[in-house]
Amino acid sequence: MRIKNARLFPTALAFGKTAEGAPFLSVIIKGTFKIPPNGGGPARAAAEQLPIFTADEPYDPEQPGGVLKFESDLVPFKPRTDVILVGHAYAPYGRAAKVVDVEIEVGALKKKLRVFGHRAWSFPSEQHDAIPYIAGPAEFVKMPLTWDRAFGGIDKTAGIVGNRKPWCERNYLGKGFCGARTVASINGTALPNIEDPDDLIRTWDSNPRPAGCGFFPRNSRPRVDWFGTFDEKWKAERKPELPLDFRFDAYNGADLTLQGAPYLVGNEVVRLTNVTAGGGRVEFSLPGFRPQLALTQQAEIRELVANLDTIVLLPDDAVFCLVWRATCALAGKDASDVRGVRISYPSVPPARQAAAS
Repeated sequence: MRIKNARLFPTALAFGKTAEGAPFLSVIIKGTFKIPPNGGGPARAAAEQLPIFTADEPYDPEQPGGVLKFESDLVPFKPRTDVILVGHAYAPYGRAAKVVDVEIEVGALKKKLRVFGHRAWSFPSEQHDAIPYIAGPAEFVKMPLTWDRAFGGIDKTAGIVGNRKPWCERNYLGKGFCGARTVASINGTALPNIEDPDDLIRTWDSNPRPAGCGFFPRNSRPRVDWFGTFDEKWKAERKPELPLDFRFDAYNGADLTLQGAPYLVGNEVVRLTNVTAGGGRVEFSLPGFRPQLALTQQAEIRELVANLDTIVLLPDDAVFCLVWRATCALAGKDASDVRGVRISYPSVPPARQAAAS
């Protein structure tokens, strides 16, 4: 198959199946753009384009199952737009602070995070009936915005107490979760650095919803549930096909509050606060175009519009990535009936943003 692309953006193909088992082809396009300085005009394509990631990219390759910096781009379909920020919180003016508020706004999607320096639970004495208090926060200048810094984790000192489990199903990678009210479980336990300012930890048994802006762990709820049920019935009747209760929602990796439906389309304004060195605010607009595909299938030319389903902001590097995906039903199990694809990039007028889907 030949792909003719009007821009020098990386492209790739992925295969998927609908819930009914019908095969389809996805054409993936990824563009990397410079974040312009405030007042510097529209975002332009970067000289160096990030590749389409064919596998997950962890922060630490030596830690299997750890925090992911990037997820693989090779998924067949996402039902919503992911907005992901990979980076750090920075104290304003580079002056150490104990608490910093981070704000992320892309079009109608808005997220506010409260970022703390190191804190831990502590007891005023070793008495079991004492009330634990929060020691800290310490000052910081720069803090990673990763899910291991959000609420959650596993309490290795606690067993199952009633209905309370010794782990946080909503974020296995986090910290601050206490499995039982004991000195061993609570004393010295590090609290999360990242919280939702509307749902802050107040007591040792607070159970806030984990808050973050990177790729959310696949093994945590609710995302893990959308991959479906891999039980004995699945092994006997469907393996290696996906479970019948699989949902494409599983491929969306952003925090639920940073997933947009309908899809974002371009020209949306982006506002970021305290995520660049020295803190402060950055504002720019997404590039105002949307890929269109002319796909030759057998003797017919099909016009497809690619959906913008992934936005990855990388303020530390002053760039961001956009991933578009277009899908096409296949007549057979492979793409042998597709002869070629031609990709163009018509502009998206700002007035059409609210109506486009």
